Amino acid sequence: MAVETAGALLIGYGGMLGGKLVVKNMIGVDSKFAAGGRWSEITVDASGAVVASKDELLVDQMKLVRLHGKRIVVARAESGGVRSG
Repeated sequence: MAVETAGALLIGYGGMLGGKLVVKNMIGVDSKFAAGGRWSEITVDASGAVVASKDELLVDQMKLVRLHGKRIVVARAESGGVRSG
């Protein structure tokens, strides 16, 4: 009986941590961006290389660029601009 109670408490605690990630830290799937397209990824060896054109990405679509071992995300905003960070 004690093992069952401990298991139920651990499951409840895990649910609480998951809920905290979704609500407080805003980590989760947002269905309005689900149609934004697939995630794409490229590896670039040279600094200053063109990694995406403005028309290549849909609004709210992202591309992962690996440059010299670092990961950089490039995304297209609603304003039409391509942003990286």
